[in-house]
Parts: sequence; C-alpha cells; structure tokens
Amino acid sequence: EDSFVKEAGESSRGFFQRNQDFKEKIYEVYFEDELNETIVEALQDNVSDFVENIKENPITAQAIGLMLNKNQGVADHSVNVANLSVYLGMALGHGHQFVLENLYMGAIFHDYGKLKIDPKILENNNNRLYSQAVQDHPLTRVKMLRKTHGIPVQVLSIIEQHHEQFNGHG
Repeated sequence: EDSFVKEAGESSRGFFQRNQDFKEKIYEVYFEDELNETIVEALQDNVSDFVENIKENPITAQAIGLMLNKNQGVADHSVNVANLSVYLGMALGHGHQFVLENLYMGAIFHDYGKLKIDPKILENNNNRLYSQAVQDHPLTRVKMLRKTHGIPVQVLSIIEQHHEQFNGHG
C-alpha cells in the first residue's frame, strides 16, 4: 500500500486502504473451508459498499440517470448485470478495485447503445433491422463513449466485446 501511496500521492491513501480492506475480506471468503451465511452477508455488505462508491463516480451516476430517464428496463438490467459482474469477477479471483470498477462500469454501459435504437425497431424482433441494430449497438456506443473523457480503455473493451463468446462467435 505504501508504495502505491508514494507513487500516487498522500491524498490517495484512503483509496488504497479501502482497496486493501476489500481484498482482505475477499480473501477471507476464499480461505474459509465452507461458505456460510455470515461470510455471504459480509461479502454482500462489502460489495454493496463498493457498488455504492462506484455509483458515486460522476460518469457512472450520469449514465445510470440517463438510462433511468430513457428506459427503466435497460437501466434495471444494466445495474443488475453490473452487480453480478462484480460478484463474478470476485469469484474468478479478481480483487483489485480498478478491475472491479472497470467491470462495473463496463456492465453499466454495455447496453447503453440500445437506448439509441429507434423503439419501433426494438418492438419487432423478427426482422433484419432488429437483428442488425442489436448486433451493432456495442460498437455504436463505444464510438460515442470514446469521445467522453474519463472512461478507461478497459471499460470500452468490455462494452465492445459483450456479445462475444469463448468460441469466437458472437
């Protein structure tokens, strides 16, 4: 932690301390022989705090607000996917706050491009226009987000690739 503080500055000490505390709680979960209700509750509390801190990020908060105003269903879906992404990221062993923040932001923005699709196209999912619009929405949104200051390249990659599959199709 001290080496990170030296590099980033004393004002970042709280961030790195929270990150270290978060990591320790995650490691406690992995070192337990058996998962129990107390451990799950502790982990949920930590993730909840973590998610609340991320939601306070002005870029993420703005995205959530715009989605809520435009389409409640997409907003709810995006927040649920973001929460699940953080859980899955931790289950896969990612405990670094930057990684989890990027997962959360990528998930928040993953369907944001759908908001730019004409609702009439989305009403009929049995036509070529629908298929093309759904297929293109990640790339369309990434092009727009590249112009926004403060969005990490990792987040853009998550958005751009969210339809991809392990077998290379998507």
